[in-house]
Formats: sequence, structure tokens, C-alpha cells
Amino acid sequence: MNPRDIEQLSEFLDGRLKPSASARLESRLASEPELVSALDGMRESRALLRRMPKRRAPRNFTLTPKMVGLKPPLPRAYPILRFATVAAAFLFAVSFVRIGSGALGAAQPAAEPAAFSAEALT
Repeated sequence: MNPRDIEQLSEFLDGRLKPSASARLESRLASEPELVSALDGMRESRALLRRMPKRRAPRNFTLTPKMVGLKPPLPRAYPILRFATVAAAFLFAVSFVRIGSGALGAAQPAAEPAAFSAEALT
């Protein structure tokens, strides 16, 4: 007997087995005494559980955060960090644009010295 057989027996006992599967299981029950024994054991267990007195739980067992020791989360500076991230990304993009256009990184060629004129020398 395998776990699938036990599950089928449980579904058969609960009346949740499809009619075709139920017919196959009944034919197996007629030929396999081990299945009959397992089904009888399940019926006895079910009857025993139904005869037990019903009791309510003595209290609610749900734990509160205080019982677990969880502290409430500290307030976060998330909006400030979000603004700082946007500002840093903007400055980063601006610096790349300026470097790419040659405004910062590329050196401008120096202006050629003015030709000395004769007037300037005299």
C-alpha cells in the first residue's frame, strides 16, 4: 500500500472520490484485504474522534507583537534619501553632458600669440 492508496481511502471515506475512481477502489477492496484493513482502521479512528467531547481552547493563542518582542519600525528618512538620489543622478548626468560637449575635459587650444607689429616694438 502506498500513500496514494491511503489518500484514496480517505477521500472514499469522506465521499469526495469521483464515481469512476470509487468503483475502481471498491473492486480493489474486494480483492485486497490490506486495503480493507486500512479502511476499517480509518473508520475506527474517525468514529473515535467523533465520540470525543468537543472542547474550546482555554484562551486565544495568537501572539501580539509585544509578546514576540518586536519593536515598531523606526521612522525612515526615505523621502530625503529619494530626493538626494534624484539630485545625485541629475548632477551625474549634467557632468557627463558637459564632458561630452568638451566644456570641462577637453582643453581648448591656446590662442596664438598676437603677431608683433612694428608699432608695438617701437
